[in-house]
This record gives sequence, structure tokens and C-alpha cells, in this order.
Amino acid sequence: MTVTHPGLGATKPDIDLRLDDATQLPDAHNAVLAWASSHRFAAKPAADVTQELLANGFAHGEAPVRLVCWHAADTLVVQVSDRGGVRIPPDAGRQRKANGGGMWRVRQVADVVTTDTHGGETSVRAYIPRG
Repeated sequence: MTVTHPGLGATKPDIDLRLDDATQLPDAHNAVLAWASSHRFAAKPAADVTQELLANGFAHGEAPVRLVCWHAADTLVVQVSDRGGVRIPPDAGRQRKANGGGMWRVRQVADVVTTDTHGGETSVRAYIPRG
């Protein structure tokens, strides 16, 4: 698999995991901690963003949930996709909510957050700057 994005070019992913259930969340969290640290990024915020996106995939979508991560220059890119096909409202995470606010926390760490829903799949991509 090759991942591309304008301005960041094409690259092979550093992490490409399929999670079949939420019991795999700790392993994914640890993989992102090690990955972000190896590229000299703030590892805990990157892992926390990933954990939130994965948890949302299980809570609001359908398994399997896929985690794909790569880096380019001073940016880590985390993409989480699920098979639920549930459209994410454009204002998700724009304001902090009393009953969670996970997407709000994602937006506090990531410079850019994009969402895409098509073909029965929902994907969220977070661009995390070196901080």
C-alpha cells in the first residue's frame, strides 16, 4: 500500500494494523507511542489521538477498524477507517462537550482533521505537527 496526500507526497505506511475488536487497543496505542517517539514527536499526544479515533471507530462504526500511520517531514499522519459508513458531522469536535469531547481533544493536537465517508467506510485522518 502507498499513501498519498498533496504536499506530503507518497510513501509506504509506517504502521498498518487491522483491529478486529477493542481488546487490541492497548497494542495499537503502544505501537503508536513507539512510532511517534522514534520520529522525535511528542509520543503521548499522538498515541492519545490515535486511541480516541480507534475507540470512535469501534463505538460508532463497525469492525474491522484499520489504523494506518505515516510520517512526512515534520508531520505525523494517523488515519483510522471503519466499515460503519456513518457520516461524521462537519462540526464534530469544534466545541468541547460535557459528555466526552474526544474529537475536540483530537482537534487540539492535530493541525488538520479530515473525514470521509463513502462506499460503506468512514475514515478520519489527523495531521499531527512536531510539537
